[in-house]
Amino acid sequence: GKWNGYNVDDNNWALRHRLSLDVTGTYRVSKLIRFSLRERYQYTYQSPRDVDRTKMRDKNYDGIIDDITYTTDHKPHKNRHLLRSRLKIGLDKKGLKWEPYVSVETHNDFSKKMHLDKIRTIVGVDYSITKKHQVGLGYVFNHENDDDGDQNIHAISVGYNFKF
Repeated sequence: GKWNGYNVDDNNWALRHRLSLDVTGTYRVSKLIRFSLRERYQYTYQSPRDVDRTKMRDKNYDGIIDDITYTTDHKPHKNRHLLRSRLKIGLDKKGLKWEPYVSVETHNDFSKKMHLDKIRTIVGVDYSITKKHQVGLGYVFNHENDDDGDQNIHAISVGYNFKF
């Protein structure tokens, strides 16, 4: 396919290595509501790579490609250090199979002086099938303000959790 005169069929995906460390604290209020705060340090390394680009221009707007340019861009390696903080509030009553919750997570970039790259808000519910099996459904609103620009993403989250 073409976008703005560029061939976008070649994907620009690259192998990434990721390490994360989490610390979570939980506080229960009146045996009904649970607050949890998770702090996650996330390090991502992306290796250097060469990306082939094909630029096609239709100068006469008649559908015939008049100008084709082939280039190779070199992308250097990237190191990314994030602090991901999540505050989650949920209903937590013993014997209740349904556990509704709301959470807010922020992504702060250490290399950009703790710049706020992303805010993710989730409203959802988890259902315990048994003590070890749980399914979940939620709505996710993701506001990103990173290198790709300012954008909003809406998604549905479906999950399965198994406890050992």
